[in-house]
Amino acid sequence: MKIRLKLYASLRKYLPNTQLGEETIMEVSKGTTVKNILDNLNIEKDQAKIIFVNRIHQTLDYELKNNDLLVIFPPVGGG
Repeated sequence: MKIRLKLYASLRKYLPNTQLGEETIMEVSKGTTVKNILDNLNIEKDQAKIIFVNRIHQTLDYELKNNDLLVIFPPVGGG
């Protein structure tokens, strides 16, 4: 099955051929979780602070479905 993936800010380096907000299509197996995607991309769990699937906040154990849009943001700082 296929999912759409967007990585923002410092996480973009894990998909070097994409621009800010650009989608990447990934082929994944049924039963793949958000954590599996992070592991496959070598992204540390603590670097994926905000996770949305289809605009709904999700956890690392969320099981992805065909054509899901997975959006991941790193920790956000500010003052």
